[in-house]
Amino acid sequence: MTPVLCLTLGTSFFCVLLKEIIIKGASTMSALLVELEQKATTLSPDERAHLAEVLLESLRDTSLADIEKEWEHEIESRVAAFDRGELPTYSAEDVFAEARRMSR
Repeated sequence: MTPVLCLTLGTSFFCVLLKEIIIKGASTMSALLVELEQKATTLSPDERAHLAEVLLESLRDTSLADIEKEWEHEIESRVAAFDRGELPTYSAEDVFAEARRMSR
């Protein structure tokens, strides 16, 4: 039996013989990339966005879910510090005055 790699891209389903990838090496990978790019462009915008998220996620050392969880914790910590009066506050008037001063 020949090993097969199958991918689901949105509602499309693609299969490639792994034997071809192993035997032909980089040139087959390039052909595979071209084929995947061509097929990916036929996906709807939502499907392409989902595919992009999946591919970008595969490049991260930390998962997006973990990063979002860390940010949620950071936000909660900052809000709690603000509520306890531990953070300095500035009036909008002072902030805009400083921004105008800095932009000159």
